[in-house]
Amino acid sequence: MKILAIDYGQRNIGLAISDEIGIIAKPLPALRALEKILIPIAEESPKLIILGLPAKGSIRKQIVSFGEKITSSSGLEVTYWNEDFTSIEAEVGTSKKFKKNKSHSEAARKILQEYLDNQGNRV
Repeated sequence: MKILAIDYGQRNIGLAISDEIGIIAKPLPALRALEKILIPIAEESPKLIILGLPAKGSIRKQIVSFGEKITSSSGLEVTYWNEDFTSIEAEVGTSKKFKKNKSHSEAARKILQEYLDNQGNRV
C-alpha cells in the first residue's frame, strides 16, 4: 500500500511516497501551489496521506484545514504525524542548492519514514 507524505509550507509543499510494501520512503519534487496537490495523488495512487503537523504554532489550523480539503477532494484518509524538527533535520549537513530545491521533500520523506518505522503511533 503506497502512502503519500506531505510537509506543508506556506511557500513550498514537500512530498514523499512509500514503496508498495510500506518500508521505504523516497522524496518527490516539491510543489509551489496547493491546487496542484491532486496531481501527485492521481499519479502515485496512494491509499493514505500522512500530513506533518507541528506540536505547536499558528500554522496548525492551516494544516488541519488543508488536510480536510485533501480528504474532501480525494476521498483519502489523512493521518497527522508530528513533524517537529523534520525541516531542521532535512537541512542539516546539506548544500545551499539542496536546501533551496529539496529540503521540503526531504522533510516529507523523514515524516513518512518515521511513520513507516513506527506505524500506529499518532500525534
